[in-house]
Amino acid sequence: MKEGREWHDLLPLFCSSLINLNLTPWPHSCHHRLFQIAVSGAFILSDWREDALTLFEPDVEAVYFKSLDKLPVLLDRFVNAPEDCQKMPEPHVSGSWLNKQQPTAWRNLVPD
Repeated sequence: MKEGREWHDLLPLFCSSLINLNLTPWPHSCHHRLFQIAVSGAFILSDWREDALTLFEPDVEAVYFKSLDKLPVLLDRFVNAPEDCQKMPEPHVSGSWLNKQQPTAWRNLVPD
């Protein structure tokens, strides 16, 4: 098996990817990969996890799917309309959902 990248060397990969797909094997968890992708400012497409919803706002900071059956449609959509792959909003935007609604949102966990 080919060696992969070290976790600290993944940000350039996330930044250069149109779609960063996250599939989490645990039913109640927010994988650290979501934080890595978010810090890179890149687009997140992830399976639905209730725990992640408190950290990443649906359809603003991440696009979620509840069934793998929906994944091909979403992939086609974003590959064919890359402008729909929103980048992560800037953390310092004073009117953002994060600053008004979620004191435990991921940005509050990342130092300035």
